[in-house]
Amino acid sequence: MIRSESFNNDTITILVLRFSEFLVSEEFAGLVGAWVQAGISVEFERVGPEGHLPAKMRMNELLEEAVAARDLREMQKMFAWSLAHIDQSHTWERDETEFYSALA
Repeated sequence: MIRSESFNNDTITILVLRFSEFLVSEEFAGLVGAWVQAGISVEFERVGPEGHLPAKMRMNELLEEAVAARDLREMQKMFAWSLAHIDQSHTWERDETEFYSALA
């Protein structure tokens, strides 16, 4: 899922629900590379365990050299590394939001 985080700044958040072939495709690397080159902030986001906030990782600095070199393979390695890093080492923060409805 791809969404704009805010219309007041140039940030695109890519919510990665599962690892797929598309994430390591040349088309995806080219799309993300074009955003990075244009100065648009790109973030990968992963959904945490139930009751926890999602985790985000800004990708621009990680991809700068690979984008400048037009190295799609290096970009794909960084995609895989960043998702693995979130999944294996992120400390998930509990979501303390209290939900209520005026309709009930």
